[in-house]
This record gives sequence, structure tokens and C-alpha cells, in this order.
Amino acid sequence: MPAIIASFGYSQLMSNLLSVPVYSVALIITIGVAWLSDRQPDNRWSYIIWPAAIGSLSFITQAIAMHTNTGWLKYLSLMGNTATSWSMVAVILAVLTTKLQTGTDTSAKSGNNTSAATGTAFVVAFGNLGGFVSPQILAASISQTGSYAVAMWVLAIFMAIAAVLTVVLQRRLAAQTALSQLSSIATESAPAATTDADTANGHPTNGHSVVAVNGDGSDQSS
Repeated sequence: MPAIIASFGYSQLMSNLLSVPVYSVALIITIGVAWLSDRQPDNRWSYIIWPAAIGSLSFITQAIAMHTNTGWLKYLSLMGNTATSWSMVAVILAVLTTKLQTGTDTSAKSGNNTSAATGTAFVVAFGNLGGFVSPQILAASISQTGSYAVAMWVLAIFMAIAAVLTVVLQRRLAAQTALSQLSSIATESAPAATTDADTANGHPTNGHSVVAVNGDGSDQSS
């Protein structure tokens, strides 16, 4: 972060000081997004999709600002990049843990905690690769072009891909949940339909006898 701010023309000390507001705003927005997503669990996917989409636009804005050398726009877009990137993480981990525990059964109170722990650890470990890949992209951009603009375009593409993949995953899981619920309803209604049919045919399944009247007026119990 200070290195990117220093590329705007600030000294090392000023770059470090200017990074404080960026991280502070990102912290506030991250807490706010997490708080809102917890109160709208059915709409939690939106708190991943929208930050990813806005983050992609913010990276594009920063790339353009670097080309045009617009100082204030570069700083504001950097603030937007950081806030949107951070705010996604908490919601992603919350959605991941819930889905690994309950699967498509959204009403389940508890589930496979082992799967949730393993999956979360894998995602966090894989995500930490960004700490290696991102500096390489930034270093290549500054060494080849003398600017971080190319790196911002690459990161904008990554954020756009994240938004699209999240939409696809949301719809796929929604379809699986709907199928699971329909299957559960069909399974529950099948025994009731069988019982009604047996009763109508004079063969009850509830243990009670049915009295039939013969043609000569005598009763026949079954």
C-alpha cells in the first residue's frame, strides 16, 4: 500500500501516513458489510457480488487515473479497492462455513463441522497465495511500464471474474436447494397418498377395521 501511494509522488513518510485513512475506511466498511449480511442471511450473496463488481470498477478507475495522472482520483480509487476487497472476505467465509455445514438443507441447525473446518482452512490457505501473486503482478507492471496501471487492469479483471462466478454459484446452489426441497416434499406426501388409497379400497393401514354390508344385509368386518 505505501509503495503504491509513493508512486503518486509522495515521500515515504507521507505515504505511510496516507495509508492510515485507507485502512481505516476499509475496516469500517468491512464491519458494516458483515453486520448487514448477518441480518439478511437470505441475501448474503449480494454482499459478495456487489463489492466484487464495485471493486472491479474501482480498479478500472484507478488504472485510468494513473494514465491521466489524476492524484485525488488515484487515492480515492485506492481506498475503494481496499474496502471492497476486504469486505468480501468476511462474507465469503460466512457463506462457505454455512454451506459446508448444511449443504442444500438451509433449515439445518447443525451439520458437518469437519467439512466446514477443512473447507475454510483450504480457502484461507489458497487465498494467501494472493500475498505472493499480487506483489509479482505489481512488480512486473512497474518494471515493464513504470506504472501500476497495468496491474490495476489485471486486478479489475480478477474482481469481475469473482463477481460472475459468485452469481453462477449462487444460482446453481439455489437450483439444488429447490430440487432438494421438492424431493423432500414428495417423499413426505407419498405415504399419506398411499394411506388414503388403501382406506378407499377397504384396506386401512391405521389398524382400524372396515365394516362392509353384504347383499343379504349381514355385516362383514375386515
